[in-house]
Amino acid sequence: MVFRKKTIKKVCEAYAKDVFKKAAVALGAAVKAKTLHIANSNLSEGILDGAKNAKADVIVMASHKRTGIKEILLGSETHEVIVHSKLPVLVLG
Repeated sequence: MVFRKKTIKKVCEAYAKDVFKKAAVALGAAVKAKTLHIANSNLSEGILDGAKNAKADVIVMASHKRTGIKEILLGSETHEVIVHSKLPVLVLG
């Protein structure tokens, strides 16, 4: 099955919209969060681009705490963001 870029983009945007909506409900009305969807197949680049475009003060990420061979083979998007970010990065475990 061949997907067109336009179709993939629409699906990704719809998914992001749903995630943002659920996050807003979880945060509650007292917390106002700015959302930004950046389409990028490289996650760490997308996170860094999004932070730059949003003029963020800090990047907050979760860590899967992979160790050993899994960390070597799979890499770590959090690690890539930490290494390449000019902003402070807060990692939640």
